[in-house]
Amino acid sequence: MKIFKDGVEEAGAFENSEWSATGNECSNKIKFDSEGEYSFKINVTDGNGNAADEYTSKTFIIDSDTPVIEVQENIADGSFIKDSQTFHISVTDKYFDKSSAVLKYDITRPGKTKESGLTKTLNWTVDANNPKVRHSEVTFDEEGEIKFTIDCKDSAGRSAQQYVSGTFTIDKRDPVITFASVTDGE
Repeated sequence: MKIFKDGVEEAGAFENSEWSATGNECSNKIKFDSEGEYSFKINVTDGNGNAADEYTSKTFIIDSDTPVIEVQENIADGSFIKDSQTFHISVTDKYFDKSSAVLKYDITRPGKTKESGLTKTLNWTVDANNPKVRHSEVTFDEEGEIKFTIDCKDSAGRSAQQYVSGTFTIDKRDPVITFASVTDGE
C-alpha cells in the first residue's frame, strides 16, 4: 500500500498497520487525521501468487482548519477620505472555497437614503510564499458613508468569523464658497 499526501508518498506510513481477514476478505482501517490532499494505491497478491489489478483511490481532502479573514485597513472608524479607498484582504486556509466569499456593503450617498446589502466581486490569488493564504483587494470609489462585511467558508463548510469594517466616508468634492449678497449696514 502506498499513501500519498499532497502529491508526495508517505514512506513507511502504514508499515505497521494490521490487516484482518474474514473469509475471503481482508481489511485494514486507515486513519487520515492531518490536513492534506490524499490518495492511495493498493497492490495485493494472494497465497497462490495471483495478483489483483492495482487499485488507485480518488483524491480526497482532510480539511481541519477554519478560515481566517484579515483586512489591511489603514483608516480609523469614522474617517473621512478624499480619494478612493483600497483594502487588501487575506484568507488563511488552504482549502478556502473562493466561491463562498461574499463582500457586502452599505452606502449612504450624499443627499440620498442608505442602500444596504450591495455586493462586490472578489478575485483571489494564491500567496507565492504560503499556499494556505489567498489574497484579494477591493476598492471603494463612490462618494458616501460606507461600511462592509466579508464572509467565507472552506471546502468542509466551516465559516470564518465575519469581518466587519469600520465606517468611513469618501468625499471627493472640493468645498464650494458661495456669496449670497451684501446687506447695507451689515
